Amino acid sequence: PPASLLRPAVYGSEIHRYDLVAPTQYLIYPYRMNDLISESELRESYPYAFRYFSAYRDLLSARGSISDAKASWYELVRRRDERWLMSPKILTRDLATEPSFAVDTTGSTFLIKGAAVVPEDPTLLLPLLGYLNSQLVAQYLAPITSSFRAEFQKFEPQHLSTIPVLRTVIEGPIRDELAALVSEVLRAGQESDLESQKHFEEQIESVLAALLGASVGEPV
Repeated sequence: PPASLLRPAVYGSEIHRYDLVAPTQYLIYPYRMNDLISESELRESYPYAFRYFSAYRDLLSARGSISDAKASWYELVRRRDERWLMSPKILTRDLATEPSFAVDTTGSTFLIKGAAVVPEDPTLLLPLLGYLNSQLVAQYLAPITSSFRAEFQKFEPQHLSTIPVLRTVIEGPIRDELAALVSEVLRAGQESDLESQKHFEEQIESVLAALLGASVGEPV
């Protein structure tokens, strides 16, 4: 069906700390199981999508990376793996004043201009969300990320991939405790209950600080 090329999408700039992402827009994704849909099939089976792409054909064809690789004019510059795109994941904007990770619990959202963490085990989504939004991770990232005006930092995959994850965060009773607290933060956020959200975020910080024998707000 024509709509089968549409994917719900969110821009990194729309992502906020502890969001449950809820896309309000779609992108056209001309791939099937990681393979590009041929131009003839696109024209015949998806005429509206083909018409939309054709309106920008000159612009798309002019991309140097496409011509250098002798790729199709409507192809992505960098291929994505659909297993990654359509997995439950943690998303972040690339520019923020602090770690601002959100979560896609269904694995249905495509990300534009941001970064994502895709755990192999979806049950780790919530404890990792709490960990990545913590002061502990903020202190780790601060000296290695690029800084901009108004205290903005640039969070890129090369930075996120170096974050050490405490084994106790993803194993044992701490994992379940963090997951429960993050669930409360998400619930409070959905209900716009800022007081409760702050309370549960502080509890998350206390749990993580206790793992290292530190106090909340104390450098670790």
